Amino acid sequence: LWPDLADAIGPVTHWVRSHPGPEDLHVQRGNRRERVRLFATDDGIGAAIRTDHHHDTTANPTDVLFHRVLEAMSEPVVITTAEPFDGPGPVIVYVNNALLRVTRFSRAELLGRSPRVLQGPGTDLQVRQSMHDSLREWRSTAVELVNYRKDGSEFIVKLNLAPVADHTGWFTHWVSVQRDVTAERQEQRERDSRRAIVQGILDSLPAQTVMVDNLGQIVGVNASWRRQWRESCDLPEPEWNSVNYLEAVRRSAAAPAPVADAHTALIGIESVLAHERTEFSFDYPLPAPNGTRWYHMQAIALAGNSGVVITHVDITARK
Repeated sequence: LWPDLADAIGPVTHWVRSHPGPEDLHVQRGNRRERVRLFATDDGIGAAIRTDHHHDTTANPTDVLFHRVLEAMSEPVVITTAEPFDGPGPVIVYVNNALLRVTRFSRAELLGRSPRVLQGPGTDLQVRQSMHDSLREWRSTAVELVNYRKDGSEFIVKLNLAPVADHTGWFTHWVSVQRDVTAERQEQRERDSRRAIVQGILDSLPAQTVMVDNLGQIVGVNASWRRQWRESCDLPEPEWNSVNYLEAVRRSAAAPAPVADAHTALIGIESVLAHERTEFSFDYPLPAPNGTRWYHMQAIALAGNSGVVITHVDITARK
């Protein structure tokens, strides 16, 4: 096809570079007339020999099926050349309809461009470096990064990238399947914000406070609780969210030398969790190095029957 293609490109080079849309040419090759599509790339002009599966009766039915599957997918798909690794990097040779819907680019604006056209100032440099390392090592990878639509708005994608080999085992392309997780990350940020507010409220309470769900699993403790643990226990502080408070009380009540009043506390907390009452409280003694200390325990049902908040207040001075 070369140098005939070079002769055909010459007159339209300026037009192709200055327009977002592609230009189709017909180039004679022997007794065949090839249809060639020219398109602007980041570094010049790209050319592709076109095969129209809709009209080509010799097209492989499996290839046609794969194309239709890709176009029907709800997840964005991008296919690039395998190389070069360095600038301008692999260039886009295929995008499906889902990617066009998400990014609002046209297909003509993306073909021949580097995938970096979808990145911007908010795209993490470490993530980009990680992807670059995977390219050089021909290694599949999964990353999460910020991409950009044509209008400059951000969205977050979870991207799975894998090399594609031909029948000889030679890697010829990269394929990435993307999933927009913007809404999920926004919901996560809102949950984290609500959790921070709740934690702030807990930490403002002077009483040792623990929140448990309906199964007795700890979902939060306050600063006073953690301080008491560090001051009274030689064991490393546990990951509190992995502790079931109810099971810990049960073990204390069933121990050969049970902790005083552990059984009373267990029955009371279970009754609140079972929605038999909205509140339970009692006073109990606890041995300490400088003598017995007295505490007031109170278990109160959370609104919406979503668990129980339990407080322990030192009332030794009252006794």
